[in-house]
Amino acid sequence: AQLTDQRLSVHPQKKAEMAFSHFSKTTMWIVFVLLFVASTVRTLEKSCEERQFEQIAIEQKADIDNHECRACKMIDLDATANCPKKDYDCDEALPMTSKVLNTGGCDYAQLKCRDASATLVVGGAPVGKVRCNNRMWITPSKSEAVSAVCARKCGLGVCKVLPPSSLEGQETYEPLVVNPPDDLHPCAWGECQNGAVAENDVRFDGFSTFSCSGDGTWTFTGPGAEIRQLKGIRCIKEQPACKKCTIGQVKLDVVNAGAYADTTIDNSGQCTVATIHCNGQFHYAENVDITGQLGSGSGDLKVTCSATGMEWTGGTPPKPIRIFTCG
Repeated sequence: AQLTDQRLSVHPQKKAEMAFSHFSKTTMWIVFVLLFVASTVRTLEKSCEERQFEQIAIEQKADIDNHECRACKMIDLDATANCPKKDYDCDEALPMTSKVLNTGGCDYAQLKCRDASATLVVGGAPVGKVRCNNRMWITPSKSEAVSAVCARKCGLGVCKVLPPSSLEGQETYEPLVVNPPDDLHPCAWGECQNGAVAENDVRFDGFSTFSCSGDGTWTFTGPGAEIRQLKGIRCIKEQPACKKCTIGQVKLDVVNAGAYADTTIDNSGQCTVATIHCNGQFHYAENVDITGQLGSGSGDLKVTCSATGMEWTGGTPPKPIRIFTCG
């Protein structure tokens, strides 16, 4: 019994040593775990940094690879150097637009006209667009474009020639005859042989010419031309000078009340003829002061507009009549 008790009982010092040994093992395990976790965290942090540096390196390489495709300066606008000789109206004021596209692994800049009705022209030919490559603007045909300009079609059919319907049937109306572009006219053009009136009643002299613009309006191109955007042009038939007299060029003197009836104008002949109607006697003279009296009569007197259009003539032989007296 005593032996058994001795085996079962443990000396207090021994218990302490056993407890300390257990604590030491536990502590070492915890420290090991903490060190492992710290090492793992450091490893993960390093991996994140490495990945970040790798991503930056990739982006930098892409920037270097694509820089030459996006580093083109704004192209020079030059209508004189690039406009086609015919069929196009070039305008340096028309804006361009650029955007970045991707093809073949390269992000490149592309330049084209913003207006849907306009196209980019380079070296006298329409190209539509240019792209940036090696810091140069390149056309679809692989040639370098040092300058460009936007242009719109201006050939036949672009500008309207039909006037308002109210003008058709007027005696002086003639349609504008439109000609195709030629060596002297890059756009369709029209000419009025005898003068023209625009839709806003601006009067132009004879032999006026008008050029079709890319926006569908006409521009006056005659002597002393001004930039005008005209939507409609009507030409005027030439009136001979002897149809330009006015009745006011004859002084009408009425002696008795009711002696004068009226005056009628006839433009059906080669020159204008006026018929002065008097109720009774009349006489007429060359000068307003009645000197140089030419004749007299009763009823009606016909006078004809002179070849210069500056006076009326009558009598035989015809002489200028500047005063007519009824009564």
